[in-house]
Amino acid sequence: MAEIRPQARIALIDALEIGQGTSGRNAGFLIDVPHNVDGGQPDAEYERQLFALNNLAIGQLRSLKERYRIDCGWHDAGKYMSAHEEGNLARLECFADALKAAGFEYEVVEGQALSRRLGTSYYKAAVYTPGNVLVKPGGPGSRSGRCATGIRHAVHGEPGSGLRLRASPYPEVPGRHLAR
Repeated sequence: MAEIRPQARIALIDALEIGQGTSGRNAGFLIDVPHNVDGGQPDAEYERQLFALNNLAIGQLRSLKERYRIDCGWHDAGKYMSAHEEGNLARLECFADALKAAGFEYEVVEGQALSRRLGTSYYKAAVYTPGNVLVKPGGPGSRSGRCATGIRHAVHGEPGSGLRLRASPYPEVPGRHLAR
């Protein structure tokens, strides 16, 4: 928001420190390829659109991390979809077929090569996709909330914040809204 409207006064409000509550619950995974690409009936065009959207988001976060020197433990790790049981090996093959149909980069890894990569011989096969990023959960949200100009962070109950809460005028939206 601060980039789109640099003159705006923006308040980020969370019940906890930013990155500790809802804003930090992504578990640190920034995925490019959705987990369920095969979904039973692959729709390659939809998957490509979702992939493009995910990569746009990853690119924006990468840009913010670099611009504001955000220490969030960024690691371009890729992702392994792995299988041990025979039934899951067939599903893994469907996943690889759907990735191929959508034109996504992937690699099938099996046996000793997989054991060396993962450090365990439990899995029999995996499909590796390179675009997944790992970050410290809450790292991007907690730091970016203090980097952009015009953003003020107010913690719920912070003395002197000057914010008053009022009941929601929308019955379908639980919670409270700010009043000036």
